[in-house]
Amino acid sequence: MNEDLTLKKQCEPVHFQSSARSAKKSNDFFGLKSIRHFFQFVRYTSRSVQQLQRDYPHVLFRASGFWKTYYTLTGWSEVTEMKRYATSGHHLEAMKSAGKLASKIQTIMFEAAVPPSWREAKEKLKAGKVISYR
Repeated sequence: MNEDLTLKKQCEPVHFQSSARSAKKSNDFFGLKSIRHFFQFVRYTSRSVQQLQRDYPHVLFRASGFWKTYYTLTGWSEVTEMKRYATSGHHLEAMKSAGKLASKIQTIMFEAAVPPSWREAKEKLKAGKVISYR
């Protein structure tokens, strides 16, 4: 999997400092119902990523995925910013359409001083909230 795909999804980048101060991270999984939804997913994701990069350029964003399975990881220093992003603009539109495109979405928030590896992030995600769609 390409660990630095520029697909749009909920992710939050952070200024990571060498201090012991930790930052909020969000790790998400998005499973497409069908590959025929891929182009709609990319459209929503691209717009959401553009919103993130425009409004929150300091946030860490990573995405990975292939075929029908996609992951995002974001890092935020302020939870209020993360909530504002998640409930506004293109990201909100994307989340409203999730039930049409996804079979399952899984998400978790946690604190860490540095971004985890993809292996660590996927392991943490197992304890996350799951939303299943028909």
